[in-house]
Amino acid sequence: MKSATYYDDLENLPDLENFVDNSDEIYYNKRTANNYILYDFITRNYWDEKKAEFSGNVVYDNFYRVVSKVVYDAQSKKLISGIKKLYMNVTPLLGQKYITINFNNTGEVESYIDNRFTFPEYYTKENFENKNEEKGPVSQEYYKDLKNIIPNNPAFPFADFNSRTIFYATEPGKESQITGLMVDSKIKIAAEEYIVIHFLDSETVLEDYMKMISTSDLYFYNIENTGNTIETDFFGMKIHAHFSIDLTSRTIVCQIINSVEKDVSFRK
Repeated sequence: MKSATYYDDLENLPDLENFVDNSDEIYYNKRTANNYILYDFITRNYWDEKKAEFSGNVVYDNFYRVVSKVVYDAQSKKLISGIKKLYMNVTPLLGQKYITINFNNTGEVESYIDNRFTFPEYYTKENFENKNEEKGPVSQEYYKDLKNIIPNNPAFPFADFNSRTIFYATEPGKESQITGLMVDSKIKIAAEEYIVIHFLDSETVLEDYMKMISTSDLYFYNIENTGNTIETDFFGMKIHAHFSIDLTSRTIVCQIINSVEKDVSFRK
């Protein structure tokens, strides 16, 4: 198992032969960009600890998950390989599902590893992209090359979530549950196995919030409690709507504002 040390305040490494740290990997020059955390790093030769074998750059999100990593030969500075990871959830508390994109020494996509299921599935570039053509975030250009190792959309800000199990009725006599994440009574997220629901506070603008996270989820925003009624706007599945929920009678009125699909209706 490799050892690693992080030096947040070092912009450049000193002479490695006289450097007191003998870790296998040394990370330094910490900075931030687009709300992501960046480090430079070197990896030492197993047989000669005083020399750097590889160097590179790594990008983390605010939960210190690797977003992208580029590895070079320390002496020639030639590209060895690179990876990018696409996470399905804004926080590890909601699960560790992700897709790894592997790049070769010319900076081109070589293969994919799909970790969204019970066992990782390996795909060649052609097989994966044919299977997922025009589907989901893997079609975004950021994941197609190594020209930019920092995503265009800003990272979701770090949040110390509290986790809570929420039970709800699906039909008379039956109950289901979702996991709710809450922080400072501002951001609330509820997740089932395949869907994430975001409840935004009144100060959060939907468009700004969506820049930080996947657009495949469901969002409730402009939420207002008027006593016996909750009014809220909704966006998800390419549908904009407004809900009025009577807390006394449990009556739900849904007004479809805009939808790409025709004849959309809400089933109570």
